[in-house]
Amino acid sequence: MRIWEIAKKKGFRVSDITGTNRKSELVAMRVFIARTLYKQGFSHQEIADRLKRDRTTIIYYLYHYKETEFYKGL
Repeated sequence: MRIWEIAKKKGFRVSDITGTNRKSELVAMRVFIARTLYKQGFSHQEIADRLKRDRTTIIYYLYHYKETEFYKGL
């Protein structure tokens, strides 16, 4: 299943994921997407470009957020 399909399944649009809203559910989804893309071999910069975030934000997502119940089992 593609990343954006998972986001849609959880009720989010691409514009929600790439937008500026900082709701915890959206942040958790961005963290999930960043981790998934990183495991697939994408670089920090490539993930940042896809999520419209700074590269350092992606690094923060990958190394400072613990897995949350929100996206476990996706």
